[in-house]
Amino acid sequence: MTLTQALTLLPVLVFFALVFYVLARKFGFPVLAGTLLALLLQEWAVRWLTFLFKAPALVVTAASLWKDGALIGLGVVWLQRSLAQIRQSGTSPFRKRVDLLGGLMAVLVALGVVSALLSPNRLAGVMAFRDYYEPVLVFVLIGAFAPSRAQLGRFVRAWVVVLAFMAVLGIVQTVFWTAQDYARWGFGLPRSELGIPSTGVPGIVDLRAPSTVTGPNELGMHMVLGLLLASQLMLTAERGNQWLCFAIGLLFGIALVLTFSRSDLLASLIGMAALFLLRQRDRAPVFGRWSLQVAAILAVMFAAVLQTGLLGHVAGTAANPQAQFHVQDTSSALDALLEDPAGVGMGLVGPRLGAFFPKDPAFHVEGSILQIAFDMGVWGAALWILFALVALVWAVRGWRRAEDPLDRALVGTAVGGGLGLSFVLLFLPLMQSMPLMSWMWFLLGYAVHLGRSDAGHHGSPEV
Repeated sequence: MTLTQALTLLPVLVFFALVFYVLARKFGFPVLAGTLLALLLQEWAVRWLTFLFKAPALVVTAASLWKDGALIGLGVVWLQRSLAQIRQSGTSPFRKRVDLLGGLMAVLVALGVVSALLSPNRLAGVMAFRDYYEPVLVFVLIGAFAPSRAQLGRFVRAWVVVLAFMAVLGIVQTVFWTAQDYARWGFGLPRSELGIPSTGVPGIVDLRAPSTVTGPNELGMHMVLGLLLASQLMLTAERGNQWLCFAIGLLFGIALVLTFSRSDLLASLIGMAALFLLRQRDRAPVFGRWSLQVAAILAVMFAAVLQTGLLGHVAGTAANPQAQFHVQDTSSALDALLEDPAGVGMGLVGPRLGAFFPKDPAFHVEGSILQIAFDMGVWGAALWILFALVALVWAVRGWRRAEDPLDRALVGTAVGGGLGLSFVLLFLPLMQSMPLMSWMWFLLGYAVHLGRSDAGHHGSPEV
């Protein structure tokens, strides 16, 4: 797509931004919550527009701008509220104290702007900047749109329902769908660039399902978050609902295995280990009914790994890691960065999907962390890692302050999911996924919000 074509979409973006600005001023958190939930179905809608309704690429791109307009509208309301608070306090914004996290974010944004402007392909640089930083806006927004307890409860229930739908659809696609079914239902003919690759494992399953998102790896990470959430809700739910949460956790665990994502499976174990460590830190009883339920879910997942032949695939990877594509890909990327730590320029590293990026990237590497290094230099990757580490430390502080069971569940999911995703990003380009990263930054932002000294309560009015 040319710069001229991109500029023709600007009125559409402004329209969406105005609509969401008006809604956000009146409704606040429900608009943010609805945006996050709708993001989980965004890619499904794009597939249907593209393959079922045969819409032109420009129309699909224009329709997809709703999500960008939503975050811009919410961001403007956040800015207005922040400036109003500063005026009420009577202090100059230039004298306002900036904490470590805020300072790191400011430096990251400045580096991203400079990298985008200096990119040899400026349009690709600007769009890559959007991909990295737009989801981070959710991290900031939650401070201005903190939910009431009733709003939070409705939001978490809606999230679980959508995740359960994604899990069921993913299982049905994996077990029952053929290539013709994908085409018939508007997903396109299966191929890797459409997020429907082969499993690579001889057995009963041939294709890896994308469900409603971009592909099986992203679906797997959403299931990891759902599994961590359900595991914690089992602990605090009433006795009648404990087994419902257990069944939901089983559903997410089975759907996770059927994504055939080795990185996501390891991320789930990292996340579970983090939950146990958090509970031990609280000196809470770890062994009991809850740990038995979690062990049962993990046992069913292990049985599914055996049944699908995935265990042999994982064992083969562990036995000869140097022969694996992701390891070779990472090794060649590290060698290239040693020669040129500045990278190749923002937006010029692949794989990237979208009309705004060059079809032939200057360099190819799968892991998002290394992609950042090629986009913004090694120092840029180091800053992103530092920012994420500080956010996780503050999220643990939020765990200590959280008293409400739903707060605990969300903060635990943020810490466990954040650690698990950090491992995944070493090998997979999931940082380009706006739905996944928006949810991850929302969870971390909510945990950090609870961890701040003045934010240990649900302060927003219920709508």
